[in-house]
Amino acid sequence: MQNKILVLDLETTNNPDRNYRHEIIEIAVIVVDNGIVEKENIFHTLVRPPCRIQPRNFSVSGISDLMVEKAPTIDQVLPDLLNFLGNHPIVGHNISSFDFRVLNEQLRERGLEELQNAIIDTLVLSKKLFKGEKAHNLDALMTRLGIVLDSNQQRHRAAEDVRYNALVLLKLLEILREKGIVTLEDVINFCSKNPAGPTGKQTTLF
Repeated sequence: MQNKILVLDLETTNNPDRNYRHEIIEIAVIVVDNGIVEKENIFHTLVRPPCRIQPRNFSVSGISDLMVEKAPTIDQVLPDLLNFLGNHPIVGHNISSFDFRVLNEQLRERGLEELQNAIIDTLVLSKKLFKGEKAHNLDALMTRLGIVLDSNQQRHRAAEDVRYNALVLLKLLEILREKGIVTLEDVINFCSKNPAGPTGKQTTLF
């Protein structure tokens, strides 16, 4: 088992010409290796979408049409992204319902194999670990875990979000370790709707 985990985040816009489906405008993936967030080991790029960035999406991410005007297209980005992802476990906030779905839609459209990587969703983990809480967005989770937003950094940009989500992940793994959950299989099982109990496999995450 590899101890390397990748934390992924997408920023998107809605395409009015394609039933407002999500088009990727920014991708970031950061490496967490043996419990260390490797801040310099990051895949990050803006992506030029096949449509204009919608005002609502701009208000969230701050990414404008001008910013992506000379960015590579998703066709140009995908080969390097897939190479960076490899077969490592991938973490994201709402990744199971959003990021993976959007990426796999892009891959299917191009006749490519969908991602088969194991995934850990920090949104699902939050709901499992903090059942008494109502808010489970990344900002609420950071506050709950004592992670402070740097004054010079901006949330809702992919590169910043993966760094903060990586810190969230490490805090959540500490809580899971106290519960005796220390393997990738057991974390995935803990997140599932119908957990089957500890697997006993020795594929430790840290």
